[in-house]
Amino acid sequence: MDKLSVRLQPGVYRGQAEVSLAAQGSGPVTVTLQWFLGETQGAYSVPDGTDTVVVQAGSLASVVQAHTFSRGHGCYGGVRVTTKPAASNGSASTSELLARCQIQEPQEVPR
Repeated sequence: MDKLSVRLQPGVYRGQAEVSLAAQGSGPVTVTLQWFLGETQGAYSVPDGTDTVVVQAGSLASVVQAHTFSRGHGCYGGVRVTTKPAASNGSASTSELLARCQIQEPQEVPR
């Protein structure tokens, strides 16, 4: 397993992780996505679920996985990705501000 990366697109209560991996060799690669919530970016303090996906080794692969975050446990959604066999760079992780916590500016009423 060569390299692993992840990108997270946050929504109001959902996040969608796009995992890219370069899998050498043959046989299956197990991709584990651990979801977290936190009060600050990069704080993976509240576990919020796990998803597992199996892909075939031997090529570049992309995995897209959606997750609905729990309510009331932080404004940052995060995901940590690991593989078995392990990637050369270990794991990949990211966290983003969820839209439910973004402050909306009041809009002027047209006259």
